[in-house]
Amino acid sequence: MAKEWWRGNLAPREFALSVAGLATYSVLLVGGRLVVQANDPAWQRGLLAALIIAVALATVGVLFRSARRTREVDRAVVAEATSWSFFATMAAVLTYGLLESFTNAPRLSMWSVWMFGMTGWALSSVLFRRKLY
Repeated sequence: MAKEWWRGNLAPREFALSVAGLATYSVLLVGGRLVVQANDPAWQRGLLAALIIAVALATVGVLFRSARRTREVDRAVVAEATSWSFFATMAAVLTYGLLESFTNAPRLSMWSVWMFGMTGWALSSVLFRRKLY
């Protein structure tokens, strides 16, 4: 069976579980924010946070299990892409932190840092995969 580029080395079951996990995570984040904004009891926030963390950990567990079965070249792609995106994110955070301090630049949400890091990781994964294949 030919490997689809969008699925990588994930088995069909693992791919389905990871997509379901990411979709559930996204729905819980967006829906949870609406629920918390509408009525704000502390027990709902705690339950929502616990559900989101459980879904995220389960999804990461599926991806880690599948990563242990990958070929060496795929592990090299993941390691190199993770390394580059980590250092690019840290350089950007340091640079913007200095801009905030010295030029009164507006404060960014930590979600901005997370999005920058994940976008960098996704792009570097694609670039390194093309370079090694």
